[in-house]
Amino acid sequence: MEAMINAGININHTDMFNRNALFYATCPETLCVLTENGIDINHTDTLGRNALFYTSDAESVQLLVKNGISINHPELEDKNALFFATNESSARELIDSGIDINHTDSYGRNALFYVCEADVKRLLIKKGINVNQRDIYGHNSINISGIDADLLDVYFAAGLDPDIQDRNGNSLIFHPYKKPITDILINNGCDINRVNNNGETVFEYIQTMLFSNYQLDQCLSVLTPYINLIKARPLIFNRLTYGCIELIKFLQSQNIDYKINDRCVVRYANKDIKNFITEAQKVIDLSNITLCSWYDTPLVSVKNKEIIKWFIRNNVNVNINDIEDQDILTEILAYLALREHKTLKTVIKPDIKHTACKSRL
Repeated sequence: MEAMINAGININHTDMFNRNALFYATCPETLCVLTENGIDINHTDTLGRNALFYTSDAESVQLLVKNGISINHPELEDKNALFFATNESSARELIDSGIDINHTDSYGRNALFYVCEADVKRLLIKKGINVNQRDIYGHNSINISGIDADLLDVYFAAGLDPDIQDRNGNSLIFHPYKKPITDILINNGCDINRVNNNGETVFEYIQTMLFSNYQLDQCLSVLTPYINLIKARPLIFNRLTYGCIELIKFLQSQNIDYKINDRCVVRYANKDIKNFITEAQKVIDLSNITLCSWYDTPLVSVKNKEIIKWFIRNNVNVNINDIEDQDILTEILAYLALREHKTLKTVIKPDIKHTACKSRL
């Protein structure tokens, strides 16, 4: 490299991304040669970033800062180099060199929103970054579904608001995917009775979200130990799954009041729906409940005719006006008429013995 520089190569030549050689220096030794020979240390690329944004080792950070690079230089989205720190050592060097740890970008986010490595997050928190920062959309930096328990403890030790909410008014407790995480939230004062912008508690929210049955059941199992903390009574079910049935059994055993909505969502495939309803009927009365595949779609409007007939035979509420297919509707009406006819015949069928006696008399 020194030979090329001595031969007169343009040390500040830039590529298609408007980056000079400093951006591609792979080791501190190369950085030294380039800076000693007058490369523009504060040159920025097409994204508005200087070489500090692309440096991944602490020694290189130290050299660039020592040679006068602007440590708090913001790029086009107003992020500084700390937002791109990939390891603890380089992040520590940036902080020790005076980078603004609480700098926010054009979206109102600090570096905690962007760094991926848990060790870097821990360092930022311990160095005083604002753990309660919310962006312009109202979101916070915590990925509650992916965070580990140890890191969440670090957040709380730094003063995390236990009821910090997102733009929809959902607090961290609204994502009860893992029991250890939910335990930490509850133990740190997270309010299980908080309502979001739609007036929903966590219990109502997890039912209305597009969770799979498995996800909903998983969340219900996490919340069950804390059901007694929920003040709203009765507990409203607008969704039914195997997990809901297990929770209802628990509520019955504890004499906790609950109610199943008149329109209740059941999301199981045709091959599974009969088994589910059979199990549900052992615990609850479904005769006055309209089962839906989603809140505005009655189950009978999308199920096949044999299952609708099975519903009728097994005392599951069927509103024939909800059947959209005219051919199926015609067949179901005929089926209902036939069942009614058979019922009437059973009720008014004459006693043959008594009839014969009357004839003889």
